[in-house]
Amino acid sequence: MKKKNNFGFTLAEVLITLGIIGVVAAITIPALISACNKNIVETRLNQTNAIILQAFRRYQADNGDSSMSLDSYDDGDVNGYSWQRSKDFFDEYFGKSFNTTHTYPKGTRFPIYSANGTKYFGNSLGTYAVYNMLNNGTVIGVAKNGNYDGTRIQVILNPQKKKLRVGRDVFELQYMSDGVSGYYAYNPQLRAHYTEDNRKSYIDACKSNVAYPLYAMSSAEFCGFLILQNNFKVPKDYPVKL
Repeated sequence: MKKKNNFGFTLAEVLITLGIIGVVAAITIPALISACNKNIVETRLNQTNAIILQAFRRYQADNGDSSMSLDSYDDGDVNGYSWQRSKDFFDEYFGKSFNTTHTYPKGTRFPIYSANGTKYFGNSLGTYAVYNMLNNGTVIGVAKNGNYDGTRIQVILNPQKKKLRVGRDVFELQYMSDGVSGYYAYNPQLRAHYTEDNRKSYIDACKSNVAYPLYAMSSAEFCGFLILQNNFKVPKDYPVKL
């Protein structure tokens, strides 16, 4: 009688194989998720910056104005900010250029936390920002200051989350006029202070559990600056896990 060949796997072999697959998955899946999140951050920030600069330049081309300022008026400003001024600025400079899908009501606040998610920050732009959702799902908050020629932009990548983390879900950029060619996307104060020698202080500020850790600037501004400074690429020493 001919003996049948048995090519089946034993239970031990199956368990070993599954164990190996599990180990490989445990190593590779988090890396893939992190790479995907990194790409989303870089792409969305770059897209948002391009949309904002395009809106500024379009307005300048149509009106011949590079100051991007509003007439001064007293409307209950808080440190030079007010919701009405921000709305007037948005309508004037961005209204025709932005493709928005939703406008948030006055007083909207988002649940913003520190980079590690342990400290509740509230909203660094308070209630004086005007929030709109772009057609790519990104929410931008525009806050116009009346005391100087600056515009703060809060970029929220995952507005649906119940806990938005600085440096991962929330960033801030500031745009100011150079008086010649228009606006550029960085906070001049952060750029003026920045050197390779004090880079660590910027990294620490980005991941800080203090809402305004340095130079009276928010941690979201430092995170945004680190990426912008690297040509909208997440640097190797970026302190926030993506």
